[in-house]
Amino acid sequence: MEMRTTPPAADNLYYIKAPAGYNPCILGNPNNRQYPESVLANCTGAATGRFNELIGAKNCAYLGDAYPGYMLTLAKAQGLTIWDRPAIGGVIVMLKADGMNGHVINVEAINKQTITTFESGWSYPAGLYCQNRKITRAGNYGMSDAYQFAGCIVNPFVDPFPFEMEYVNKWHSTGTGVKAVQWVLKRGGYYNPGEDDSIDGSCGPATINAIMNYQKRHVDIYGQPLEVDGSAGPLTQGRMQSDWGII
Repeated sequence: MEMRTTPPAADNLYYIKAPAGYNPCILGNPNNRQYPESVLANCTGAATGRFNELIGAKNCAYLGDAYPGYMLTLAKAQGLTIWDRPAIGGVIVMLKADGMNGHVINVEAINKQTITTFESGWSYPAGLYCQNRKITRAGNYGMSDAYQFAGCIVNPFVDPFPFEMEYVNKWHSTGTGVKAVQWVLKRGGYYNPGEDDSIDGSCGPATINAIMNYQKRHVDIYGQPLEVDGSAGPLTQGRMQSDWGII
C-alpha cells in the first residue's frame, strides 16, 4: 500500500461530495475547505474518502455520512471487520463519553511505537495532516483523555499485515516469513539488530535472541508458557498474531 502523506489533488473525486464526486459525507467547515464541495474538513469525510480511495472502485461504497459514533455500526452493517488493534489501511474510531462524538483516523503505517495517520477534522487548519501518533495502553493515540479507542475498521482490499507469517526455523530460515516475525518483534521492542533495525528476512543471531526473549515473556494462546527454543512455530506465531498491534 502506498501511503498518502499529502492532501489529495483538488479533482480527486473520493474527497468531493456527491453527486459531483463520490463522497456521501457532509461538507466540512466552510472556513477550512481545500476547495468547493470538499469533505476534507470532517474527520468522517476524510476517512471515508481515503478508505475507498485505497479500494479504487471509483465510488464510496463503504462507510459514509456518519458521526464517529455511528461509524462502527455502519461498518458492521456493510460486512466489514472490526479489530481491537490498528490495521494498515483501516480506520481507527475513537469516541468520547457520549458514544457519539469523537475522531476517526486512517492508518497509513504501523511503526515500532507509533502509527502514521492520514486525517482531518472540523477545527483543523486548511489541509490534511499526516501524523505520527503514539501507541499507548490508554488507547487514545495521542488524543486527550476524553477520547478512547473503540475499534479499527479493517479495509478488505488492503493487507492489514505487511507480510505472511510462516514457520521460522532458527537454523536456516530466510524469506518473507522471517520478515514477518522480525516485523512483529521489532514492533514490540524485541528486535534491535543494529541502528537501522533492518528487516532483512534472514534468521541470524539477533532474530533468534529476539524470538527467545519474546518466548520468555509470553504464554501461548492456551495460557501455557512458550517453549524458549528460538524457533517461531505455530504456538509462538499464534501469540504474536494475537498480540499484533498492541504494545
